[in-house]
Amino acid sequence: MADVRQRTRAQAPSASASPAPLSPSQPVTKASAGTRSIVIPASIVPVLHTFLGYTAFLVALGVCYRTHWHQVLKNEVAGWPQEWFPSVSAVTGDWYPARNIFQIIIAMAAGPRFMLIGLNHVVTDVHLTSAARVVRRFALAFGLIRALSCGGWVYITSTDQHMIHDVTMITYLVAGLLYMLTITWLSWRASTFGKQTGWEWRASCIAGFLSLIPFLVYWFIQHKVKRIPGAYSIYALFEWSVIVFDVGFDYATSIDVRDISVQLVLPVTFSDRALKAKHELESVTVPKLPAVIGSTFRSTLPSHLADTYLGFVFWSMTTSLGLTIWYFPLWNMGISGFEAFLFTSLSPILLGISPLRRIVFRNSAMLHLFSLVGLLAYYVQEPVLRLSMVGTGVGLSFMAWFSDMVDVDGIASEKVQPRAWKRVLPFLLGLMLSNIAKVYSFSNNPVWPTMRPENGGLNELGAAFGVIACLQVFFRTVAEQRSVVRTVDPKQKMVDELGVTVMRRNGQWTAAAVGFGSLMFALHSMLTDSGIICLWATDGYPNPGPDPLLGGVAVLFCMGLGLLASRNQSFALSYAWWMAGTAGIMALYFLPQLSTSGRFAGFAGGLVFAIYAMSIAPALIQQLSYFPIGRTMFVGLLTYSIMQLAHVWVVAYAFVPGGPLARERTHYVIGFMQFLLFLGTVSARSMLGAAEKREAPVDAHKARKHEYGRATSTLAILYVILAAIVGARMSLRAEVVPYHPEEKIATMGIWTVHFGLDNEMYSSHQRMANVIRELELDVVGLLESDTYRIIMGNRDITQYLSETLGMYSDYGPGPTKHTWGCSMLSKFPIVRSTHHLLPSPVGELACAIHATLDIYGKEVDVIVSHNGQEEDWLDRQLQTQTLAKIMDESPNPFVFLGYVVTSPGFHNELYRTLSKKGRMNDVDSSDWDRWCQYIFYRGLDRIAYARVSHGGITDTEIQTAKFAIPEPGKEGRELQRTWDYAVPEGRRYPNLFLGAGVRNHQYHVFNEPKYWD
Repeated sequence: MADVRQRTRAQAPSASASPAPLSPSQPVTKASAGTRSIVIPASIVPVLHTFLGYTAFLVALGVCYRTHWHQVLKNEVAGWPQEWFPSVSAVTGDWYPARNIFQIIIAMAAGPRFMLIGLNHVVTDVHLTSAARVVRRFALAFGLIRALSCGGWVYITSTDQHMIHDVTMITYLVAGLLYMLTITWLSWRASTFGKQTGWEWRASCIAGFLSLIPFLVYWFIQHKVKRIPGAYSIYALFEWSVIVFDVGFDYATSIDVRDISVQLVLPVTFSDRALKAKHELESVTVPKLPAVIGSTFRSTLPSHLADTYLGFVFWSMTTSLGLTIWYFPLWNMGISGFEAFLFTSLSPILLGISPLRRIVFRNSAMLHLFSLVGLLAYYVQEPVLRLSMVGTGVGLSFMAWFSDMVDVDGIASEKVQPRAWKRVLPFLLGLMLSNIAKVYSFSNNPVWPTMRPENGGLNELGAAFGVIACLQVFFRTVAEQRSVVRTVDPKQKMVDELGVTVMRRNGQWTAAAVGFGSLMFALHSMLTDSGIICLWATDGYPNPGPDPLLGGVAVLFCMGLGLLASRNQSFALSYAWWMAGTAGIMALYFLPQLSTSGRFAGFAGGLVFAIYAMSIAPALIQQLSYFPIGRTMFVGLLTYSIMQLAHVWVVAYAFVPGGPLARERTHYVIGFMQFLLFLGTVSARSMLGAAEKREAPVDAHKARKHEYGRATSTLAILYVILAAIVGARMSLRAEVVPYHPEEKIATMGIWTVHFGLDNEMYSSHQRMANVIRELELDVVGLLESDTYRIIMGNRDITQYLSETLGMYSDYGPGPTKHTWGCSMLSKFPIVRSTHHLLPSPVGELACAIHATLDIYGKEVDVIVSHNGQEEDWLDRQLQTQTLAKIMDESPNPFVFLGYVVTSPGFHNELYRTLSKKGRMNDVDSSDWDRWCQYIFYRGLDRIAYARVSHGGITDTEIQTAKFAIPEPGKEGRELQRTWDYAVPEGRRYPNLFLGAGVRNHQYHVFNEPKYWD
């Protein structure tokens, strides 16, 4: 047998009386002789129903995507690719196995659904009038009709019997709407008697449900009447949105029944042992369920680990957003409109709306759970949909995290601090964890949507851990809400608000907001990858600067040191420390440009800045709880978004309105960042100092002490993991050996790699490594390779290629040089190299690497360059002249691997400049079908030349040539074209790329390599 107990109702003597607080422990109820009881929180029912409902639809959609995607998309008007998203009916009712899996999971949800109807009927029994009783009966009837009709359209599909399917579907929608309206009215009515209910959540779902109806009707007409291809896909999006509101509506019951438990009374055997246990249970007072749950789920370790992992999820999705946005302007060569997704981080401004704030406050675990859609985006191949999923995840994650910065009643004060401190440090530890994950994955985050199992992604594992963390937060929140009956004393509320008003005079919300926005930008731009500071201090050989891997370990150590230093707020917020942090970031920017010693001095300055940024972060985030959450978040996150755009404009000035104003002015951006951080620290110093004088509760001090203790332990564990990863990485570094030393040849290539994103918006680093290895390239120049920017994910594709292929690497001009990047990988030692910024008075800044390699004991010079765009003739002319001068003045054999926007032939000035003024030979002057990429050489024997298709990795082919050091006295000889069988096997290109090739890489234009001997 089972009975439902509502504890708070029994203790309310009148409609106006507040419910009495629950005692921490109560004796176990003796149901009857020979029985024992188990108490289960009733809130499990709506949670289980919500989970099964969403799971049924999402799993069915995923199975369809993997099995019959194109067939599901086909309708009477069009199919793939005009139709790109399927309807709910097509996914759940047409194809095996998606249909069957959906039906099984929905069947599992039937029990919770009928229990849900019963619970709603019980909790709405509050001071009923005759009219309310009638509405309550109607609500019960509508709920039952809704549940039964659901079985009709689920198990009788449109392919089985179209009419019955449609009738039950319409019945479900009508009964569902009436059920929603009646239950919401009853829930609202109960809230007027002082009972906490989920009527606000329900009202929001109804509003969302109704707002979609006009769009559904419009797009259905576009499809059915006007028969417009693609209209049904848009209709399907709105149809799936209805599912979100429909299933989500029932979750509000978890708020209504949080003070209700279900007691199961079970018989026991009357053995001596059972009688003894029964006697002990009857005589001993034990904690009720809330205390038991609290001791389990509110224990420090699980909560801390869950919050830290969700911090990792937050930073993983936030750093992936810019990368997925970048795909679209990259292909459009200009603003695409998708840049608007950058502003999804503004979602916390909605917390200024009181009803929504209460909903988020009570259901942050659900927001965290729904935000995992950003991790699951990797599964969707359509780039637009993937970006939409990432943007949604980022928006939900921002809202969930910063909802802890304000009280549910909108009273922002020091009483929020114990909870705030429990979130701030795990939030920053999550940043550390994301950095360590990127070290493991060669500066790619393994849970990014640009990763997948095929290129080293751990997306499923990351999402699974995310679900576990969300469940921990959920049960912890349920325990906290069940163990406290919240009463708001109007007099105490007035005192709290007066105290906050007094405290706000000690600080300005605008200063706190811009300081927070600048902090988010500082952490995102400088500390979301441990190699950023290293690459800011890089330059040419023989002393290129700190190694991104080992130097990154020092950066992570300093980040942890800064986090621990934040405990001393008077030091962290001091003016002298701000000056030290400012000096550190300025030294990192300016000193590496002066001398070799300046590179390491600048790196040291970067380490100081890492300590500084992490030390002020907790205080700048914590102070947000003293200000109006809506407007503070709006100004702060808008500042963060604008600074992200500025971080891109310093390089992309040629493609954005007003870009020349930001051209190559990173020092302005970091100067403005430090100024805003100063304002934030001044405000925090004033606000937090005033809080100390107001004698903040002991709980706040305990929370800080315990959190820093846990942070110290977590940092120690993270550093052990980091050490293991770095050791494993270094032990697996491939040996640097040329591919054919017995032949003494060097195979060289040039490739524009489009920032390591392939044509499907996945990271191409592994596919690039495979083709470079298979082509046996000893030296390769990579263009468009500087990816250490927010918009490119702050990652380093050169690092991965260097370590896995066993090649020396020269990153080229670093991120502070404002170019799109050119890097060089070499199987031969790099004796010295110089990084050039080529003349660019009009357009984008062009880069070049002039390196001297030791090739079989002979010094050979190589240039890798990326010249300007077709629109900027003056730039291209000056850049080509500069390159020709460098080549002309070198006494060594020379190879040019570059991007020159011109067609071949001496009738073109740029081509003629490289050839004549640079004293260079075209690798194959008969190849007329080139446009951008060229290989020129001097003082070497040309052995072979080939062009290989990009295979979908980018939009540019690979050009490659084989060279040999000429024998003494035979320099400058003319080699003649020959057949491949006349060339020794060690000097040939692989047969792997003949014909259809492999992975869409094949020899093209010539269909085979050209050889000379």
